[in-house]
Amino acid sequence: MKKSKAIRLNDSWDYFLREHPDLKVLQEGDFITSVVFPADAENTTLIILEGEVYTLSYNSPRYSGIQHFQSDKARKSQLYELIAEMFD
Repeated sequence: MKKSKAIRLNDSWDYFLREHPDLKVLQEGDFITSVVFPADAENTTLIILEGEVYTLSYNSPRYSGIQHFQSDKARKSQLYELIAEMFD
């Protein structure tokens, strides 16, 4: 089991993907259309806004906790506050 890493606010989507090779990104050109979670993933959340991952979270036996990604736009929005409350 891989240890869960705390959210680092300056992490990019590309960096998150390098740390989570179990995710598969579906794109049309430069626009992300979906993310395929691993088969053993549970409690998945995915919000794509304007072709970019806005927020994503999932739980998998590969990690010791829920894995989160929030884009810079998400961290600066009211929606981020609502989503963050769901995980408190």
